[in-house]
Amino acid sequence: MSIALCNLLRKKNKKVLYTAFDHELDVNLLQKLSVPSFDTTVEKSCEKYIGLKLKSATVAKWIMKTPFFSALFSILPSLGSMILLGHYIKELENDPELVIVLDSPATGHAKSMIEATYNFKDIFRAGVLVQDIYRMHRFLHDENNVKCIICSLPTEMSLQEASELKSFMLEKNIKNTSILLNNFLETKNSQMSFISKKEEAEANIIERFSIENQISTRVPKFFSHEKDSVVNEISNYLQELG
Repeated sequence: MSIALCNLLRKKNKKVLYTAFDHELDVNLLQKLSVPSFDTTVEKSCEKYIGLKLKSATVAKWIMKTPFFSALFSILPSLGSMILLGHYIKELENDPELVIVLDSPATGHAKSMIEATYNFKDIFRAGVLVQDIYRMHRFLHDENNVKCIICSLPTEMSLQEASELKSFMLEKNIKNTSILLNNFLETKNSQMSFISKKEEAEANIIERFSIENQISTRVPKFFSHEKDSVVNEISNYLQELG
């Protein structure tokens, strides 16, 4: 879904980059679709951040190799995620034309990254890091800067999790947050009874959660064994939705 969104924005001549936290990118798929990516890691982002603060990339490299910092990021992985988020925000501040699509592999990643900014602000209370967190919050709380799209399967558990994440984001002033329903069946009265029953069950769940959580967009399941074909189908569908 995230790559499909990048693909659509690219076709609209937007300057866009796809990234997936510090997870390994599907380079072959991105290359096949000509979708540009922002390939970085927590370590690289932290090294860049420390280098900017100390005004020395060499010293930053040395610091990042010390056992203390390796242990620090192992104990506090959310610190690295927060610095990674700061890296993305800095890139966007430097280039107002740029769009970064940040693909969160799970709701927990997105939640911990945002929550970390509040936790560390409370822990440190003052200092350079806290000043940077205030700057990050000013950026994140501006509806013109950030749009959070929570993708959910049409199941009770997935939609409940999506609903909880939406509530969390709104509480943290990420105001432009919506739920996108993904991968639901749209077979138009299938003759196969088990598919019809699944469609009916999905329809009931969707109706209930649409009322409670205002599901803003629905993207049906596209049947293909080729990832690039599915991405293009989703991109075209999103374009038709406007």
